[in-house]
Amino acid sequence: MPLSLSNQQLLAIALATSMLFVLDVATPLNIHSLQLVFLLLVVAVLTTVTYVYRVLFKASFIIFSGFVAFLLVVFAIVEVLFILGGGWQTQSIDYVNRESSNTVIEFQMKDVGALGYRRRTVEKIRLLPGINWMKEVDSGKVDTLLWKPVHLDVNELGLLYP
Repeated sequence: MPLSLSNQQLLAIALATSMLFVLDVATPLNIHSLQLVFLLLVVAVLTTVTYVYRVLFKASFIIFSGFVAFLLVVFAIVEVLFILGGGWQTQSIDYVNRESSNTVIEFQMKDVGALGYRRRTVEKIRLLPGINWMKEVDSGKVDTLLWKPVHLDVNELGLLYP
């Protein structure tokens, strides 16, 4: 017997996944896994479409199934573009907060293809494994009374240095 969710459960899932996706995109909250962010987007859209179908439309199940199949194909194409673009990768951890080891200042890079690499320095607070709160900082204005220099090479992009 297939899993059947009530309309309230569908709405709750749609709202929760949509909220997490929007928080990742529009705030300093960062979900490190692009696959997880994409999964949140897919679940948010599919549960919203299913909820709207159940509440507003009484079209045939075959039409609805075809529409969902079309959405899945579109998402598969978008996923390839979304995931292959890659996200920000840590190249080095430059400072650790003297009061909290969960707070670090990192140098990050992002591969933008033929245009080279984008670079940024961020203060990262680890909230949960894979979920961080980040804000860009000026590496030249770091207060060494609050931050301990560590200069750990992480090199998540796997770049070869001379």
